[in-house]
Amino acid sequence: NIILFFLLAMLAKFPKAITASQHTWYKLIQKTQLNHDSCLLRFALPPTGLSTLGNDPSLPTCMKITIPANTDVETNREKNVSKSYSPISHPSAIGYFELVVKSYPFRPGGGVGAYLCNLQVHNDRCSIDVADELIDDTGIDVNVVPGESNDGTCNKNISSSIIAELKSPRMMHGSSSILNRWKHVGLIAGGTGIAPLFQIAKILLEANTEGGVETTVHLLDINRQKDDILMRDEIDTLVRENPGRFFVTHSLTQPDHYSESKNIEQNTGTHNNEFKLGRGSSEMALDALPPPGNGDGSTMVLICGKDGFVESWGGAVGRAPNLPDGTKGNKIQGPLLGWLAQAGYRASEVFKY
Repeated sequence: NIILFFLLAMLAKFPKAITASQHTWYKLIQKTQLNHDSCLLRFALPPTGLSTLGNDPSLPTCMKITIPANTDVETNREKNVSKSYSPISHPSAIGYFELVVKSYPFRPGGGVGAYLCNLQVHNDRCSIDVADELIDDTGIDVNVVPGESNDGTCNKNISSSIIAELKSPRMMHGSSSILNRWKHVGLIAGGTGIAPLFQIAKILLEANTEGGVETTVHLLDINRQKDDILMRDEIDTLVRENPGRFFVTHSLTQPDHYSESKNIEQNTGTHNNEFKLGRGSSEMALDALPPPGNGDGSTMVLICGKDGFVESWGGAVGRAPNLPDGTKGNKIQGPLLGWLAQAGYRASEVFKY
């Protein structure tokens, strides 16, 4: 009994985590506009004694966010709409998580990004008592918590909270673990595809590598213009904090000025933070990423972006048949094609995130 008492006391000291498949309510506590169409959102974990996302702080996290029917006054949807987002914050962050969201123009079945970017920071003066109560199609009670309008008044048509569930860890070539697996990791991000890859970079670079594998990380971040680069300050901070371990190359597909294009062509960036032009090529892969490891298990390249972007770099991602309840089947990696195949990487060295 004494041993059991001490074991329980020790367990109580560790942060408790939100586990997969729990539908949970999160309040927006901070909002930062990153550029003309993207924002950084910080959500508080619920005050239920749960302090982190997930049970293992070394595993990347992903959230499935659901907009319940009839809660978006802009589009007045009659059905729930869901979309997955990967937090950029470290999984060990206590009490909160952060998302980078792009506000795409509304389309049928979409609009989640625009809805999230329209959220307002929760204000305790806006009582939950005036909120509508809804039941979503999963059967859970949903409170539409009002936010604060620009004039400081409470507005129940402006939400300040989301309903979301933590997804199960993603399997990458047979394991969800990313620590102590590879000596060299390449990350290819297209636009908002930077979000999950930035979290992975933080996990790899901030891990205690004593007695394990110290991983070098090469990020290739591809955007249309400089103003479209998301979290540039945070990326630069990681570069400064990890000299010799974190290397960044930005590539622009549509530079906004001729002088900007000329500067990029002359490669005016620093050794750890360079600029290039173009959407991609096998030459860019070999220049910006760790070289192919000939299948020896030392190298991994992760790609994340829109379907066409991923296909150009590594070939299309397939889908298994839909499940009986209508949900999408699991992603299938498919054969390695595109610029990475041309550059000599093997399928075992690439994962289409």
